[in-house]
Amino acid sequence: MGAVEMDMFAKASKPIRYPWWKRWWRIYRFLRRQKRKRKQEERRKKQEKKDKQKAASQWRKKVRRRARRMAFKRWLRPKRKSAEEKAEAKRLKRIEKKARRRKRAILLKAIFNPKPKPAVVDYKKLEREILRQKEQAFLIYKRRRLRRFVFKRYRQIIWDWLRGKGLPPKRVTHKKRPNVLIQVLGKDNLVIMLNSLMAFLIAHYFITISSRMATSTAALLFDIQSILYNANVTYILEDGAWTSDAIKTIFSAGPVIALILALVSALIFSQVYKERGVLKLVLLWMVFIGLNNMVMGVLVGSLMGQNVGYVIMYSYFMDTDKMIVAIAMLALALLLGYISTRVWIHTANSYYTCSLSQNRLQFVIAQVLLPFLIGNGIIFLVTLPDFNLFDMVLNISLFAFLLPVLVTAKQQPDLHFEVEEEVNIRWRYKMFIFALVFIAAIRYALHIGIRFPLQL
Repeated sequence: MGAVEMDMFAKASKPIRYPWWKRWWRIYRFLRRQKRKRKQEERRKKQEKKDKQKAASQWRKKVRRRARRMAFKRWLRPKRKSAEEKAEAKRLKRIEKKARRRKRAILLKAIFNPKPKPAVVDYKKLEREILRQKEQAFLIYKRRRLRRFVFKRYRQIIWDWLRGKGLPPKRVTHKKRPNVLIQVLGKDNLVIMLNSLMAFLIAHYFITISSRMATSTAALLFDIQSILYNANVTYILEDGAWTSDAIKTIFSAGPVIALILALVSALIFSQVYKERGVLKLVLLWMVFIGLNNMVMGVLVGSLMGQNVGYVIMYSYFMDTDKMIVAIAMLALALLLGYISTRVWIHTANSYYTCSLSQNRLQFVIAQVLLPFLIGNGIIFLVTLPDFNLFDMVLNISLFAFLLPVLVTAKQQPDLHFEVEEEVNIRWRYKMFIFALVFIAAIRYALHIGIRFPLQL
C-alpha cells in the first residue's frame, strides 16, 4: 500500500512541459488579462474620481442652496427670540407705549384743558350741602327710630292681647290735613300749572303740525295733493292713486316724524334738565306727545281703524295680531311713564330747592295732571266747530304715560337740587304771549287751509 502511494506521488510531482507556441500563447493570454485588468482599474478609478467630483459638486450646491435659504429666511422672518428676550421686548414695548400715551395726554391736556384757576369756595353752596347731608342723616335716624317704636308697640299690643287685656282703644291724635285739591289751588301751584299748560299747548301744536305736514309731504310722493284743515287732512285723489303702498307710506309718515322729534327733544332735554328755566318743559312735553303719537297712535288706530290703523289693516294683520300689538303698546306706554317719574319730579328745580315726598303729590298734579286736562279742553275748544274723534281719543290716551307718574311720584326719594341763586315762583308771561300768538296763527291758517304742494 505504501509503495503504491509513493509511486503516485512521484508521478504527480513530475514537471509539466509545454511546447513553445503554447507557452507564447499562455504569455499572450496573461498579458491580455493584465491589460484588461489595468483598463478596468483605470476605468474604476476614473469613475470613482468622477463620482467624488459629482458628490463634491452636489455638496457645494446643497451648501449654497442652504445658505441662500437661510439668508432668505433671515430677511423675511426675524430671528427667533428666546422666552426671556420676548418678555423683555414686550416689557420695553409696553413702557414705550405708556410713555407715548402719557406724552399725548399731557399735550392734549395742555391744549384743551389748561391749568384751571384756583377754585373759589362757594360757602353758600357748601352750607347747603352740609345742611342737606344733615337732613339726610336725620331722616335715616328718624326712620330707624320709627321702625323700632312700631316694633315695640306692636309687640306690647300682642302680648297684652294674649294675656287677655284686649286691644287698646283707638285714639285720634293727628290733625286733619287740608285737602290736596285745596293745596293745588294755592297761588304757587296755580303759577306752576299755568307755565306747564303753556308748554303743553306749544309742544302739542308743534308736534301736531309737524306730523300733518309730514303726512301731506309723503302724499306728494304719490302725486296726491292735500289740504290741511283744523281737524283733518283732505286728500285730492285721482283714479288709481290710492294704492296699498301709498296708504302705508302716507299714514305712517306722521307718527314717524313725531317719534323723531320726540327723540331729538329727549336728547336736548338730557343736556338742559338741570337748568332752572321752564322752557325745558316744552321739550319734555314734546317728548311725551311725540311718543304718544307713535305708541298710542298704533293702539288707537288699530282699535278704531283710522289713521295708523290703515297701515295695520293694509299690512293684513289678523284680529289676534292687532290685539297683541295694542296690548304691547299700552304696556310700553305704562313702562315709559314709570321710567319718567323721576324726570318729572326733577323739573321742580325750576321752582324749589328740594322735592320732598309730603309735598310732591300737589306739585305733580299742578305740573302734569292739570295741564293735561285743561290743555285737552282748550284744544277741543280751539278745534270747534270741527271735530275729529280719532285726534281727541289720541290726545286723551296721553294719560297712559302720565298715570304711572301720578301713582309712583310719592314713593320716590327726596331730592335736593343744586341751586346757586334764590328760587322764586313767577309767571312766565312771555311764554304765555308766545303760546297765544302761536295757537292763534295756527288756528287761522288751518281754518283757511294749507294746500300741498304749497302755492306761493
